[in-house]
Amino acid sequence: MKKNIFFSCLLLLSATLFAQQSNDFLFSIDGTPVSITSFKKVYEKNANPDAKKSTKELKEYFDLYVNFKLKVKEAYQLKLDTLPTITRELKSFQNQLAEQFTKDEEFGEKLLEEAYQRSKYLIKASHILIKVPASASPTDTIVAYQEILKARNEIVKGADFATVAKGYSQDPTVAENNGSLGYFTVFKMVYPFETVAYQLTKGQVSMPFRTGYGYHILKVEDVKMSKGEREVAQILISDTSNSGKQKIDSLYTLLSNGANFTNLAKEFSNDTGSATSGGKLPRFGYGKMISEIEEVAFSIPSELQFSKPFKTRYGWHILQLIKKYPPQSFEEAKPILQRKINASGRAKLSNKALLARLKKKYSIKVFDKAKLVFNKTSIRSIPNDSLQGLLIEINERKIYQEDFKYYIYSRRQTPLAQLFDAFFEESILQYYKDQLFKTNKKFVESFEEYKEGILLFELMNTKVWSKAANDSVGLKAFFDTNKNKYTFKELSEDKTTVLNDYQKHLDKQLIEKLRAKFSVVISDESYKSLLEFYQEK
Repeated sequence: MKKNIFFSCLLLLSATLFAQQSNDFLFSIDGTPVSITSFKKVYEKNANPDAKKSTKELKEYFDLYVNFKLKVKEAYQLKLDTLPTITRELKSFQNQLAEQFTKDEEFGEKLLEEAYQRSKYLIKASHILIKVPASASPTDTIVAYQEILKARNEIVKGADFATVAKGYSQDPTVAENNGSLGYFTVFKMVYPFETVAYQLTKGQVSMPFRTGYGYHILKVEDVKMSKGEREVAQILISDTSNSGKQKIDSLYTLLSNGANFTNLAKEFSNDTGSATSGGKLPRFGYGKMISEIEEVAFSIPSELQFSKPFKTRYGWHILQLIKKYPPQSFEEAKPILQRKINASGRAKLSNKALLARLKKKYSIKVFDKAKLVFNKTSIRSIPNDSLQGLLIEINERKIYQEDFKYYIYSRRQTPLAQLFDAFFEESILQYYKDQLFKTNKKFVESFEEYKEGILLFELMNTKVWSKAANDSVGLKAFFDTNKNKYTFKELSEDKTTVLNDYQKHLDKQLIEKLRAKFSVVISDESYKSLLEFYQEK
């Protein structure tokens, strides 16, 4: 726990190492400058910058920041950054961080806006599916396309969609729903399917389009505005016979005469998951519950009103509306939409957008002659020294046949042409990631912030925490010297308290040592203006 709390603080206390203009100079440690900008970034992460601070508070914070920089300086001098555990940790973080920068920000914003606009509407659609696996041959793909096109032509000529769906669709649910998908909204379907649905108008039938499942056509049956979400409670009688109908009707009569819904749900509802909480169901919008429950829930006009009994495949229900949740504003919905985008396949579209931009930006060459060797069926067994031909060139980076052989060695189920396309794109992205230290200030700031936190933790662990924990003689001497500060007489009575105090003592000694070891030069003018800046806010 101590490690996690302290480490979180360190991340907040770190600063950037970008060169600053002389008028941004705040202080230096042995000639290494620290800028006003760096201090402000750290301070405004840690403190509430809108709250007026006393001069004493600001000075104390500034001293903590200088102490932090002194410890980082010491960590570098001790070459803690070269320790194998640290270099591995930093490399791992670098890779994780680089992944966050493989998204096209502008395209990502468009995805957010698109998702929000789509969330305002509910689409009711029916579809027909002809399955086509991703690995299907060109011949099989053409056959499937011709089949779905034939189905569409029948519909366009006036045939009933449901009838055609039952005759053609390979969706396993078609027998029970005639191809109808009910109402859905954003994120409820795979992205290509969703996109086609939101591009059609009511009554329109799409041209065939492909997803990971195969070829589809869809018809939009209805479009309506979203009403947000609902929170309801239910009473469920799972008996679908006349006996169950009589029981639900008797409960409805009791409710109509003023009986308490919560009490009846607890006593009679067969939904064991909700009965104990008075029948309360999780808050939901369209596409989360079965369609009958959604339709009834959104038709109840006022909170605390209840529906008439209705039947689903699960039994007989009565719903009570607990609360209406109207559609959110863009700013309210943005965090949830972003998480859903990241978790969905459409996040990869942002990578594709970045790749398209990089392909235009970089000088890229593919050497087709070098690719010919990979037409051989025995390619994975060819010796590496025979695969030294230049395969791809991205700016100054050279990628050889051997590199591609390594990439495909354990990927035996995918055709080589597809593997080469994937390798080509991954090579471009890897080059981009490797250039981030030179091209992206935000990346460097984030990396250095993390690095300083790691180094500080390692220094503190070595010089303070582990030392205090393992120095039983020093701990006893510290306790004997400061006995008058404690209410207990023996160290064993409360060793934890003494250990914490001893750690603070060692930390103070470390700071005194570093203050004496390193030269700290502070710009009086910058320091004064900094204090005034935050005191005036």
